[in-house]
Amino acid sequence: MSTPGRTSGLPAAEDAAAEPRHIRSEATRLLCAGVWFDSEFRRRVIEQLVEHEERPIAPSLGIDALPVLAHALRARWLEVETAAALLALWAVFIGLGLAGVGAQSVLPAPWFLAYGPRPSPSSAPG
Repeated sequence: MSTPGRTSGLPAAEDAAAEPRHIRSEATRLLCAGVWFDSEFRRRVIEQLVEHEERPIAPSLGIDALPVLAHALRARWLEVETAAALLALWAVFIGLGLAGVGAQSVLPAPWFLAYGPRPSPSSAPG
């Protein structure tokens, strides 16, 4: 007797045991985190799993490569978005500088308030 939605005729305990243990392993979790922190590792994961179409991917013992690859691709996409946003911001500031905006306007005021002259430590009340 089989339950609807189940693919095998195994009981629930045996069906759960048939699922590979590495899908939610500690190693998979740490590799997923690693692609966010190390751009060289991220680049190599994407290179090895995506860019070499001429060779098949070897089975990964103890880890699930699919979530690691998904995290690597997402991290790379966010890195590209951040770089594009910073490039646009630089372009705006360079354009404003070339146009002369900010030199005699109120734009330097926040910089002066943040980094302007400060009282010397010897004249501070003590």
